[in-house]
This record gives sequence, C-alpha cells and structure tokens, in this order.
Amino acid sequence: MTSPLGRLRFGIFGGSFDPIHEGHLRAAEGACERLGIDRVLLIPANLQPLKDGYADANHRLEMVGLATRDRQVLVESGIELRRGGTSYTIDTVRKLSHDLGHLVDLFLLMGTDAVRDMPRWRNVSEIFSYVTPVVLERVGDDPMDWDDLAGRLPTGLADKFRDSMISLTQSIEVSSTEIRRQLAAGESISGLVPAAVEGYIYHNGLYGTARGQEETGGDFR
Repeated sequence: MTSPLGRLRFGIFGGSFDPIHEGHLRAAEGACERLGIDRVLLIPANLQPLKDGYADANHRLEMVGLATRDRQVLVESGIELRRGGTSYTIDTVRKLSHDLGHLVDLFLLMGTDAVRDMPRWRNVSEIFSYVTPVVLERVGDDPMDWDDLAGRLPTGLADKFRDSMISLTQSIEVSSTEIRRQLAAGESISGLVPAAVEGYIYHNGLYGTARGQEETGGDFR
C-alpha cells in the first residue's frame, strides 16, 4: 500500500463515536504508524443506519474535536453532520474522493465489527472503488470467519479485507457501550477517554450523568 511520490495518504475513520475513546484514538494512530498515513479524518455519523444513537450528533462531533485537538495526525470532520440525514459510507467516500482524490490516496479504516456488518452496508462494492480498505484488529477482538464473510459479500471482497488486516498491539480493550454503562452506573471512566472528553460528558449531563457535574476538571472548552 504505497502512494506515488508527492501524494499524501489520508485515512477515513467513521463511526458513532458515542463517545469517542482511547481505543479509537490508538487504533487511528496505530494505522498512521504502520501504513505511513499522513492524516486520519475521524467522522462521526449524523444518524447511524445500523445502530441507535445516544448522544446528539453535535455533542459527538464536539467530543471528537476535543479528543483530537492535541494529536497532530488526527483531525475531526463534520462532513456527515453537514450532509444531514442517515449517514452512509458510500456518500462520504464519493464526496471525499471528488474533493481530495486528485491530491491524496484514501484509506478506509475499519474495525473487525464493522467488517462483519459489511454485507449490510449500502453499495459496498462501489465504496472500495474509491478507497483502499484497512482492517484494524485490536487486542481482544474475536477471530474473523473469513469463509462465512466471503459467502455474504461480492466475489473477492472478503479476500481484499483479509489481505489488508493489520494487528494493533498497542490497542486497549474498551468499548463505547461499556463506557456508557459505567457512566450510567456512576463508575469512573478515567483513562478510557481523554480528560477533556470526560469533562465535556459530565458538564453536559450525557449518558446518564448529572448535568454540570465536574468529575475530572478537564479543560473541555
């Protein structure tokens, strides 16, 4: 996965980010290190087609901005919020390819859970006419059943995903679902999200916390 001399390499990393956490950030940074990617655009969905949302999309974009503000290679993007409606990856990669394709090579970063859901994605073959897949395998991920996936995807696509997989040894076992559970139960999430994101959650009363409660004192403005 090399780019012609002079062309930049941009990663596209989308999801609910509900909330964004250290696992997301380490995965994106790990992809940059392993593949020589220059920037990763972290793109929160406006409305996820395959799962329910918890925090408002504008809150989630704010948290992505806070999480990435001191990380040089990671940049938040509100492209799916600006488009509105249900967020489909095909619409996003078409737009980014149109706007940036003459300048950069685009890589779609995906966790293994996203790959398992790939048969349910819209226009899945067309997506990968615009971008190169990168499957991020994190510590604790369940093994992929590539034969099963191959039977549910267009010919050759599962092999393309398998060949693109990279294992991230510096990842951590954390999920947005577990973070929301801990917050609702009044448990600490220190270290699972950046301090500024944690402060923002408590200040805005997200995920069952008491609005205005200051848990960490992090600068979230």
